[in-house]
Amino acid sequence: ADAYFTWTWENFPDAMAMDPAVSGSGIDADGDGYSNLVEYALGTDPLSVPGRGYFQSVIEIDGALFLALTYQSAAVDTRLQVEFSADLVNWMPADPQSQLYISGMTPEGIPESTVIDRVALDSAGSRRFVRLKISR
Repeated sequence: ADAYFTWTWENFPDAMAMDPAVSGSGIDADGDGYSNLVEYALGTDPLSVPGRGYFQSVIEIDGALFLALTYQSAAVDTRLQVEFSADLVNWMPADPQSQLYISGMTPEGIPESTVIDRVALDSAGSRRFVRLKISR
């Protein structure tokens, strides 16, 4: 069976699960700004606003500050790609071979990863941005 289909039936009441206008992958059923596909991929509740499934932070390493993104990866059939940018136009994918990744588990048993940018934030006002692309 399709994993998203199974997740839909586990996370929506029957009448809502049968209605693609509520349970479709591109729909934001709880109005929190995250589509059902994002909720599925991150392991958050599609009918409750509080769970985010990811957060950004700044981490200090050897006196330098770096942007980091921590995210949950609950669905095995989705692709989660972290990307960094200095200008919101040109995005560079994080490279698991050369970039610092920290892996662990949430208290709920969902795999969680933190990716740290390779470019330090400096006091001269450099700007760094991070995004998480999710596809299936």
